[in-house]
This record gives sequence, structure tokens and C-alpha cells, in this order.
Amino acid sequence: GTVTLAPTVNAAFGTTAGSATWIFNNLTLRNATTSASSITITTEGGGTGPINVGNLLRLGSASDTGSTTLNATTREWNINGTNGDPFQIFGASALTASTSLFSYNGDNGSGTTTVQQATYARLKINNPAEIFSLEGNTTSTTSTIEDGTLDIMANSFTTLDDLSFTLANATLQGTGNVTVGGDVLGVGGFIIN
Repeated sequence: GTVTLAPTVNAAFGTTAGSATWIFNNLTLRNATTSASSITITTEGGGTGPINVGNLLRLGSASDTGSTTLNATTREWNINGTNGDPFQIFGASALTASTSLFSYNGDNGSGTTTVQQATYARLKINNPAEIFSLEGNTTSTTSTIEDGTLDIMANSFTTLDDLSFTLANATLQGTGNVTVGGDVLGVGGFIIN
């Protein structure tokens, strides 16, 4: 099923205390106003549990008049979808990453998995069987390729601090430009043509 949070004013989302994991198949966070206003949905900072989305995370909707900003605060967001495009941002909606972690973990058996174009605080790629492809130019404060391949294609990929390759199968490839503001560390591969 799908859980939709569709407020008309700024709203909060997530556990207020403790470390419980919230698990969704499909999660949509959108602005239900009929005007061109913007709202912010802020992940509660009191709890520490991750938010796991098994199929599809949507921020905004193609039919929305207004925009939605997700302030992801300090939470870990596990994007586990296997549909090829598991995190989608519509229209003028946006992600405010704060210090959150977005971990792409799914394996699209019939192709690659798209990494949503956004500015991340901490971006992780983590599936040994998958190639994760950037949707567009992408920036992250820190980036970790734990396992699998991140294909930047012809896009620019900027890591403001450290870029890490955790396992030997971890690979960064593509034809675009890579900029790293800190250390490049690990045991994986780096193939930029």
C-alpha cells in the first residue's frame, strides 16, 4: 500500500523518541493546498530510528499546485526500491538534507537504479549486484560507495568532504566530472573516462 502525508501547512513526521524503525512500501509526502504556496515537512529530531521505503518515495506530486520541501534532519532514509526509480521529486519540491543519510540499497533486476538529483548530506550506495545512475548533477557532503557501482554518466558529482569506497566491489564510473573536497579512501575502483 501507500501512505500519503498531505498537509496544507508545515508538518512534522517521524518518531519523537526512541529508535523504532518506520517501514513503508510506498511513501508520498506532498502539499495538499490548492494555491502555489510551499510547505515544509520536517522529520522529527527526537527519535533516531531509520525510515525504510521498500518501493517508492515521492516528494510532491505531478498534480500539486504548491511545492513540498522535505527537511530530512538527522535521520537515515533507506531507499530500497527495485523499480528503477525509487525516489522521485516532482516540480518545485525539494530536499533539505540537513545531516541525514540517504542510502540506496535496491536492485532493479531489469536495469539500473536512478539516484534522484538532489543535494545530500550523506549519500550511500549499497548493493553489490546493482549499477546506480545519477539522474543529474549531484552534490553530497560525504559520499560512501559501500558496495556496487555508482555511474555518474555525463553528470557532475561533487563530494564536499570525503569520498569512501568500503568494499572491493565498490566502483565509481562515468564520463562526467568528479570533485572531492576531502579524502578519497578505500579499496574499490575509480573509472572516469
